[in-house]
Amino acid sequence: MIYTLIIYISSLCKHAILNNTVSMISSIDFKEMLLDALLSFLLFAGALHTNCTQLKVQRYPILIFPTIGVLVSAF
Repeated sequence: MIYTLIIYISSLCKHAILNNTVSMISSIDFKEMLLDALLSFLLFAGALHTNCTQLKVQRYPILIFPTIGVLVSAF
């Protein structure tokens, strides 16, 4: 938010700053950035909060449901 405010105020004096910022943001491939960079951090953060004792208790549904899902999507 502060960065946006700085860009907006500086663009009032010089329009090239706003144009350069817009072109820089437009050049980012958000799909690639999300899948290649952010997804790994999100999966790691989710793995940190995994309760291993619950995984052991629920091991059969955890093994059965993904196996069925993979088989259904394969056929």
